[in-house]
Amino acid sequence: MALHTVSNPIMQNALSLLRNVNSSLIQFRQACKQVTAGLVLDASNRFSTKDVIIKTPLATCKACRIENQVAFIPILRAGLAMLDCAIGLIPEAKIGYLGLQRDGKPTKTSPYYENLPSLDGANVMLLDPILATGNSAIQAIERILKKNPKTVTLCCIVVSSEGITHISEKFCDVHVYTVAIDDNINAKKYLVPGLGDFGDRFNATI
Repeated sequence: MALHTVSNPIMQNALSLLRNVNSSLIQFRQACKQVTAGLVLDASNRFSTKDVIIKTPLATCKACRIENQVAFIPILRAGLAMLDCAIGLIPEAKIGYLGLQRDGKPTKTSPYYENLPSLDGANVMLLDPILATGNSAIQAIERILKKNPKTVTLCCIVVSSEGITHISEKFCDVHVYTVAIDDNINAKKYLVPGLGDFGDRFNATI
């Protein structure tokens, strides 16, 4: 597993708005868009490209295009907050969905929904704003790997050291892209300082 921290003033400014309990709904959603764009763009550096010849208004020239199909898979429900921006960057991408929920215990999750396209040879990007214990991400990655993707990338706004450790123990070839690493997880398995309940904040259900 490889961990990539994407840090620049724009990303850090957006992260501060996502962390701030006093940010407005509009500020929160816009900051989510900015961070998602930064993560996806940086993670796309792993994609293979192919040379093509195109015609401009003035001449023909060599250009490059993404070689393999891209697939975005948000982990429901919070991952949906990142999907629209991701699609805007790669509108031809496939889309799949994975629903995972806590199964009575904070450390245990179980699937409740799965709808995945063919991922054979695809560059798969899992979208989930927060990686805490890593249990949901591990289950999602295991399901995706069964479909023979070319690459698997996990894009999270914030991650925990514990979650990163758990993923690194399970997978060798998965890459994780994030803006920040938070070291604390409370008794309810929420990341601290974290972002709060991301799905509730993004959907204004709090």
